[in-house]
Amino acid sequence: MATLLPEQATENWTPSTEVEKGAVQQQLEKLLATSLFNSSKRYPSFLRFAVTRALAGQTDQLKERLLGVEIFGRPADYDTNTDPIVRVTAAEIRKRIEQYYQDPRHSQEIRLFLPSGSYAPQFSWPGHPHSPGLPATVLELPAHASDTPVMQPPAALEASLLAGMEAHVCACPAGHFDRFDGDMVRCSALGPEAVLGTVRKLA
Repeated sequence: MATLLPEQATENWTPSTEVEKGAVQQQLEKLLATSLFNSSKRYPSFLRFAVTRALAGQTDQLKERLLGVEIFGRPADYDTNTDPIVRVTAAEIRKRIEQYYQDPRHSQEIRLFLPSGSYAPQFSWPGHPHSPGLPATVLELPAHASDTPVMQPPAALEASLLAGMEAHVCACPAGHFDRFDGDMVRCSALGPEAVLGTVRKLA
């Protein structure tokens, strides 16, 4: 299961995974449970419908007439010019959403908003987990031990380095010189054992 990690603000964020869409739905219900919305039936119905369609990628259905029919039970041929219920409701929802996010306690929450002139919700997440700028912190252990980087203790690391040097020294051709921290070591003259003794002293 993925872990979402708060990091850095991201504007016009589009939730793409099921985890992210679920996080948006949770934020929506948290918003609608406040006193700004819980005393009304019209505002929560509008916002739930709009958010659900947006998360499903069906923003083309968020038109004034369709909203009037689906949410408010208007006939399919109703006159949107004389019946502005969708526009009035959307305007009031924008005001209430703005009031909610003015509270500093909500500064890191997912933000839902209706852009002016549109009924399609947009989202941003000041604590978005995939934003560039800050390194992610892993909160869950990987499923397999092989996925976990293993840091070798100093002794093991030294042994590994010396083993590599030994393989290199033993393969040295006659007359070949190797430099270790500024000292010249002649393989043919000293032999592998003497060379490795010098390497261990330098290490």
